[in-house]
Amino acid sequence: MLEQLSFCDRINDLCRALQAMRRWGVPCERLEQFAHLHYVPEKDDALDDLVESFSSKAMSSMIYEAARVGAFNVIVGYLVNTAFSLLISPTEPAECPDWNDNRIRESALFLTGFITHLVLSR
Repeated sequence: MLEQLSFCDRINDLCRALQAMRRWGVPCERLEQFAHLHYVPEKDDALDDLVESFSSKAMSSMIYEAARVGAFNVIVGYLVNTAFSLLISPTEPAECPDWNDNRIRESALFLTGFITHLVLSR
């Protein structure tokens, strides 16, 4: 009968029993003994290991991909910003240096995103 119950059912039954025992004033040591005696571990340890290894592999690949895209964005952004600074700054009037810097940054940001999208969407 116990093996026919799912893992969640067994945990829920155990929690209900522990709560009832706590209401009856059973000492904590006895609750721990009861929990250890009635806990039946899952037989799907291999499945749990597989899920854990897959999730860790997926997480490490996502971290690697995020680092790669981030580094690519920084490099392309630096190159585009430097090129725009050299090309646009001499042609703009010097009365509004902040406006010129913002214009260069916005243009560089747009072009960086566009280049990153083209390169990484393949």
